[in-house]
Amino acid sequence: MGIFSDIKAVGAVQKIAAGGKAKLSISQITNLLINLPDAQKNLSESDFSEVYSLYQELRKCNTKMDMDKQEYYNTVISIIKRFDAIAPYEKYSGGNETEFSFMMDEIRNTEEPKKPENTAFDSDVRDLLNQDDIQSQVDICEEEYKKAMKLLDNPTKKNVHKAYDIMGNLAARFDYVPAIMWMGDFQESALKNLQQAAFWFKKAADLGDGDGARCYADMLMTGRGVDKDMNLAMSYYADAADKGIPEAAFVLGEFFRNAGDSQNALKAYKQAYDGGFAPAKTRIDQMKNGK
Repeated sequence: MGIFSDIKAVGAVQKIAAGGKAKLSISQITNLLINLPDAQKNLSESDFSEVYSLYQELRKCNTKMDMDKQEYYNTVISIIKRFDAIAPYEKYSGGNETEFSFMMDEIRNTEEPKKPENTAFDSDVRDLLNQDDIQSQVDICEEEYKKAMKLLDNPTKKNVHKAYDIMGNLAARFDYVPAIMWMGDFQESALKNLQQAAFWFKKAADLGDGDGARCYADMLMTGRGVDKDMNLAMSYYADAADKGIPEAAFVLGEFFRNAGDSQNALKAYKQAYDGGFAPAKTRIDQMKNGK
């Protein structure tokens, strides 16, 4: 990652600020956010060493991702918080320290769902194992999932945090697909963290879930949270269609139709219609009429 790439990053940020989308990497954003001369001047030797170590680590993250304003903002806040956990960010932001201290108060007070905690979850699992009607890991996952969903019936901040802890543990430690899909949806809709959403949807897809394959394909198709990859998207759409997701079959039909492959397009539209996706009937009729 050289100086010319970092210069181009400024133009990309201006494009995003104007309401567009642009490709940026973690490395480029980190370079824009961190002023190393200020850090060396204002921080203790040990704090500067840690800041510089994190800076070097993030400068290795060169994969560029399509970002809109919200995605860029989320990434910036995430990076700032990592540095601020080492030493106050306003001391090496490159801006006016007093002004940035007010901004940092707001950032530090922004609450996010906590990372999944194991202690309460492990206690619940031990309690479930003592129940005669709990016979397997699947039983444990189903009971914990029901508990999380019940908490969300009354979505107070405390209940959402508890539900997030349960879902995160079920997803990460047990590969429980309904919890994995919930984590993907929550990251996408509530936290606006598209990279994490894509991670969870891909995990569900790779575990054989059709809905996960369709959601991950959607992100690949549009470049939301991942690099845009039409061919890979079609592969995941095909997987989702084979697992009974009619909307995915319809997208495949559109792809084949635009590519001039009428035979496979008609086959995909019929699969979508047979699966209950009514709009596919219009395409089937059009193709039968030579349109």
